[in-house]
Amino acid sequence: MRLFAGYDLLQTDAGPSGLAYNALLRAGVRPDVVYVGRSGRRELEAATRQSCTPAVVTPSGEVIASVPGIVAWATGAARA
Repeated sequence: MRLFAGYDLLQTDAGPSGLAYNALLRAGVRPDVVYVGRSGRRELEAATRQSCTPAVVTPSGEVIASVPGIVAWATGAARA
């Protein structure tokens, strides 16, 4: 699983990417983090067809964008 994150994840866990990352960790998921700066934007857009972080690409190829969507997915994954 890949988490496309902004550099806010390096500075605080209270930003959007930090909230998404911590939700995944609580669900027992250790994502591969791709930090999106200028150079990572193309990879993000190619993988997710969107340009905003945070976004998750699951092993099955499902794209989950936005903090609420990632938290909802992680909550469901933790119950499974």
